[in-house]
Amino acid sequence: MKKYLPALICVLLITFLAASCSSKKEDLACTVAIESDDAEILAPTSVSFADGSSVLDVTKKAARQKKLQMESSGSGLTAYVSGIDNLYEFDKGPESGWIYYVNGKQAKEGCGSHKVSEGDEIKWVYVLETPPMEQ
Repeated sequence: MKKYLPALICVLLITFLAASCSSKKEDLACTVAIESDDAEILAPTSVSFADGSSVLDVTKKAARQKKLQMESSGSGLTAYVSGIDNLYEFDKGPESGWIYYVNGKQAKEGCGSHKVSEGDEIKWVYVLETPPMEQ
C-alpha cells in the first residue's frame, strides 16, 4: 500500500485541480436594465456572472431569467444585439437600434468584448437616432 500512496495522492490532486479549474464560479454580480424609447422593458436586475464574462453574456443571462426575447449575432468584437423584446434595429427609423451604457457611460466597444466587473451597472437603451460618442 505504501508504494501506491504517492501515485494515489497525485491522482486525487490532479482530479481536484481539474474540477476546480473547469467549474466557473459565478460569485460576481452586476445589474442589467433595458428600456425602449418609451418604456421600461427590464427594471434593474441583479445578474451573477463568472470572471471574464462580457456585457453580451450577462445581458443574455438576464433575458433568459426574465423570459425576454433577445436576438444577437457574432461574438467577441463582432457581437451585435439586433433585437430585444421584439424591438429591432430600424423598427422606428433608419438610425434606431440598441446601444448600451456601463456605469452611466456610453460603451466604446462591442458588447461581446467589453468585460464586466463586479458591481457594474449595464443599461441597454433603444434609441431613435445614434447619439454622438462621448469623448
